[in-house]
Amino acid sequence: MLKRLFYIVVLWLLGIQFVFSQLYPVQVVPQLIPPYSTKLSEYATTSQDKLIVQLLLSDLNESSRQVRLKMYIEGNGISVRSTDYIVGANPIYLDGGIPLRLSNVDLRPYFELQNLQGLSPEQYNKPLNDGLYKICFEAYDYITGQRLSQKSCSIAYMVLNDPPILNMPIRGENIALRDPQNIIFSWT
Repeated sequence: MLKRLFYIVVLWLLGIQFVFSQLYPVQVVPQLIPPYSTKLSEYATTSQDKLIVQLLLSDLNESSRQVRLKMYIEGNGISVRSTDYIVGANPIYLDGGIPLRLSNVDLRPYFELQNLQGLSPEQYNKPLNDGLYKICFEAYDYITGQRLSQKSCSIAYMVLNDPPILNMPIRGENIALRDPQNIIFSWT
């Protein structure tokens, strides 16, 4: 131990920088699922899987560890984060070695306007500007507030596509009545 400390001091005196990584007991893996919604309000109302967060407590001897999540949304001119305590969120309990999958239904309260900071009501209901966005999560101990994971992000390029243009049938075109009826639609 003393030998290691000596080498660290020598490296520091020589101007060599080094970094020690910190190990956290919880792993957080967010995943955005295409097609990406460009309205944050839609993540609070949809029942389709648009975002999944997987949590894993690495300590196999620990069970029923209560955690809370912190969410960050960054990109193209916005920086939004969740409040420290999320109104309407169900408690999250982790058991060592058993992954927990949170879907849109579980994460819905994190996207409600009352639980977001750095966003006006007008911005909340408008589509995001086209660009690259990161949705990140961190896990914290529910009681002590101690950070239990590193900040982990899912990155997506979000763009609001134009609506399709109908090519066929042409507007106002008369379609013959047949039995059975078969109408071919084509759009760009």
